[in-house]
Amino acid sequence: MLPPDLEQRRVAILAEIEAAFRSASRRGGVSWTETGAIDSYGSEHDRADARALDQDKHWSEVVADPDWNPEEQNWGGFSFLDAIGYQYYLPAFMTRFLQGRPGPKMFYAIMFGGNDLDDSRSRNKYEKFNTRQLRCVAAFVRFAADHQKWLNSTDPSAFVHNMPWQGLYDAGWRRFDSLSY
Repeated sequence: MLPPDLEQRRVAILAEIEAAFRSASRRGGVSWTETGAIDSYGSEHDRADARALDQDKHWSEVVADPDWNPEEQNWGGFSFLDAIGYQYYLPAFMTRFLQGRPGPKMFYAIMFGGNDLDDSRSRNKYEKFNTRQLRCVAAFVRFAADHQKWLNSTDPSAFVHNMPWQGLYDAGWRRFDSLSY
């Protein structure tokens, strides 16, 4: 059970993710299954076939999908998404984390988007994000850093707790974090 202040922030960030990314669509972007085809150097036909397998219409459907398990897959993923796909799948992954399903790949999902937000690769992943969405991700990263500090104070040996969230926050996300909780 989280301390009351972290629990309050967790609930507020979940609500903000829902509001900030409500209209995020993957129309015209890379789908999750398609990332596997890209990773495997698939043809345009292979990519189209893979994309057709993803039937979700809203990222919240991905959160509830028991078959969407990015923590256990070793192909495709966030590094193969374009800006549209990244904007679509990141809120699903953040929501899962906040629902109590954190894992080391959550950190890398944000990091692959870029921890140096002045770098062109990072700007490309976040180019579709509006200010509210950037602030939401920043608040999430700050929460993850504080959550990690709390976890380390109760269980310093757990690997999943040893991701450098604070460094990620300090490297660029801090400037977007104007949400107060």
